[in-house]
Amino acid sequence: EIEAKIREFDFKNVDWLDAERLVADPYCLRVLVGWFDADPGRAPRGVVPTEMQSSESVYVSQLLQVYGERSQQAFQDSSDVLAHPEHGDHFRDQRIRFFDAMEFERFYRDSTPQDYVDTFKHEVYSGVIDTHRRPHKDSLERLDSVMIQAVSVRTTGILGKHAGPHIQQGACHHLVNEGRLKWA
Repeated sequence: EIEAKIREFDFKNVDWLDAERLVADPYCLRVLVGWFDADPGRAPRGVVPTEMQSSESVYVSQLLQVYGERSQQAFQDSSDVLAHPEHGDHFRDQRIRFFDAMEFERFYRDSTPQDYVDTFKHEVYSGVIDTHRRPHKDSLERLDSVMIQAVSVRTTGILGKHAGPHIQQGACHHLVNEGRLKWA
């Protein structure tokens, strides 16, 4: 009876995977990283769109307040800040960091076990929170102090190996978006 069932079965849709094909399969990468410490490689750089995105509205609105506090003027939107001689380049740098960190998070969310990105962000948070809480003359000094501190945070694991300073700084903006840090 078993032999008859086997003979009836249509094997046209059955395929086999050898170790070489398994290792090359992108869907297996997360398991290979988690179980065998495989290196998923570097995340691609982020692309900064010309127009503001909804994903950056929280940290950008706080940056507008930070720049306004320092310069004693209200910034209505990002184009006001970009045109400002003192804050324009600073703001551009923050957006680059944000989108590099966004691409980093997206890449490793899909290629590592689920908790790796959360652990990375927790390590960045733990490394900068004392600097964030320390008294500062104004919010821009706090932001700049946190950015300097973020560079020196030593993150662990495979993500720590691939997280450059701009990624750790950009992760701080993501922490602002999540409500774990505040710039203003």
